[in-house]
Amino acid sequence: MAINATSGSSGTNGIYDTNSGTVTPTEQQSSSGTNSTEKEPEDDLQVLADEDESTTTDNTDSKNGTEENNGESSDDSLTNSEYLTMLYKKQLALTKKIQRLADSMSVVMSQYNSTKAKIDINAGNKDVDTSQLETNLSGYESRMNTLSSLISTCQGNIDSIASEINSILFKNTSTSSTSSTTGTTAADSASGTSSTSTAVAAGDVPDGYNAEKGQALANAANELYGDNPYSNASCGSGVSAAISRGLGLSISGNGCDYRDLLRADSTHFKEVTDQYPTVESLYNLPPGAIVSWQPYNTTSLGRYYGHVYIADGQGNEISDFKGAMNNEHYADGGSYTVFVPI
Repeated sequence: MAINATSGSSGTNGIYDTNSGTVTPTEQQSSSGTNSTEKEPEDDLQVLADEDESTTTDNTDSKNGTEENNGESSDDSLTNSEYLTMLYKKQLALTKKIQRLADSMSVVMSQYNSTKAKIDINAGNKDVDTSQLETNLSGYESRMNTLSSLISTCQGNIDSIASEINSILFKNTSTSSTSSTTGTTAADSASGTSSTSTAVAAGDVPDGYNAEKGQALANAANELYGDNPYSNASCGSGVSAAISRGLGLSISGNGCDYRDLLRADSTHFKEVTDQYPTVESLYNLPPGAIVSWQPYNTTSLGRYYGHVYIADGQGNEISDFKGAMNNEHYADGGSYTVFVPI
């Protein structure tokens, strides 16, 4: 799971179970028992809803000049590279907003569960007035619905930007190079149609791979987390720590963020997604290869943060824990991008 432990003021309020693929919320219930005068939830959702959308909404100008984006120049003054960089930045800003919204959702869910527990405990007790608690419960439920709607809007904007990116890449690259830049979808992985390149066989390495750096990264990850079989929903932080220790680089983000973060660092990493066109081919990854998964459907946090891991070259993944690769699990609605140190 892909939570950056340093981001967000509220934390994740949950423990990820790698066996069941679920997150169990850690409810924060009051130790004082029932409080019928419990304070109503503060309405801070408007702050999130009214954030400056100039860099996070889908109002990008099309390269064909059919749309405008806050007065930015169109095709004549923006190269494809500059325009794509702008779109990637918008995606990253939206991803970070989703993280803030999800952090707020976690807190509200905890408050909802705590309040509901108090109501259930006093059900049928005529001596306890739970009307205020019930009002608060309704408020929490409304807030969760609003947060869910905001998250869906952000995700829709991300998908729209991704379509624009794919459109530009399709016009300017061959089918195989497009796959290398945009990543492989779960559907393509299942059918093996995402790339015309030859998949890397077991024991071989992708083009451009630096074996010394790759092994150093895998060793660092193993030294940090090789003895830990359980994730605490901090895969992004785990990979960041391994990159710092093994390669001396400072890179951090949530699991899905690593796609854009590593694309932006072409000095140290190369994208080789087209050489791993199917989920099955990921089990042939060499030591130190990094796989960034976009949000997937299997877990509550995975659908917001995606996942990222470092391959050890022996069929295991390492992030903030070490375990056998479970690529089919992450491919449930998600897509992956593969990088190697160079």
